[in-house]
Amino acid sequence: MINERWRIYCLTLRSDTPLMWSHYSDKHRGICLEFDAGHAVIGNAWQVQYNDVLPALDMLTTTDESIFRILVSKSSDWSYEGEYRVLARDGEAPDVSPQFLPITNKDFLSLPRGALTAIIAGCRADLDAIKAMVERRAPGLPIKRAVQAPDRYSLSIQD
Repeated sequence: MINERWRIYCLTLRSDTPLMWSHYSDKHRGICLEFDAGHAVIGNAWQVQYNDVLPALDMLTTTDESIFRILVSKSSDWSYEGEYRVLARDGEAPDVSPQFLPITNKDFLSLPRGALTAIIAGCRADLDAIKAMVERRAPGLPIKRAVQAPDRYSLSIQD
């Protein structure tokens, strides 16, 4: 039920975490989207609660609060992510909060103009291919690059 009715858009405040790039960006070959948290869609994201206990959902006594708890919970093993979630629901899901946005455009959430502020290319990404893709789809959108530090296990984001 949750997978069919909800969409979860995951965000973090840190674009320079090597583990995040390894896990979510094809081992540093993908991209990261940079957003302006001043836009309500992004700025009203829910902070994930990291726990050691898996939240349970009893289909006979399900409440809006129990669904919400599942949508914003994750194992404490992942706490380094500092994750926030934008939650979007289809017409069948309960409208438990005005911050749960409706799914529009079939399976996608429409973002307001200006919410996307830059694309960050991974340190092993094909920068020319990313530049060409951005030029076709969003001309003028800034492209940044994650760069591996030469002497330690860290990244910096450069314009």
